[in-house]
Amino acid sequence: MFPITPCVRCIFPLYLKILCLLLVSAVSLVSANTVRINEFMASNGSTIADGDGDFEDWIELYNFGNSVVSLAGWGLSDSNSNPFKWVFSTGTSIAPGQYLIIWASGKDRSTHTNFSISAQGEPLTLSTPEGEVVDFVPAIAVPRDVSYGRVQADPSSWAFFLPTDAWHGQCHPIQR
Repeated sequence: MFPITPCVRCIFPLYLKILCLLLVSAVSLVSANTVRINEFMASNGSTIADGDGDFEDWIELYNFGNSVVSLAGWGLSDSNSNPFKWVFSTGTSIAPGQYLIIWASGKDRSTHTNFSISAQGEPLTLSTPEGEVVDFVPAIAVPRDVSYGRVQADPSSWAFFLPTDAWHGQCHPIQR
């Protein structure tokens, strides 16, 4: 066995600290990438009202991971050139397996963006505070009171949905 010199004894704890920081950072990035745009409605005429009683466009996020993700500083946008058009406020988070509705109303407050979505089609982008795009939905025209979202059985596939009386989780695909 080789003797450990005093210099190595001093450096070894520093290496351990750096390794731990890198590991924690990697875990944070993995959990951050578990949030995605799940569904949206670009022309909400009568499907679901916001807290003000208004029928606003909406974007549904879903956390498919195993830990809570803080959305503080994340960007949501309908513009490719401005991924931080609207920024989530401090204290906004999404629990594992949970959905979060963000109103694309132009009201610019906690869960209301400063933009609305054009029914003729606009891209949607979700970005981390570091600028990494974690989800992107290309522009697509969506009819009034119809949503466009991920197919539950195959989240890589998208379809148009008609809402039912028991709205959330009970949408029926109308086109694939």
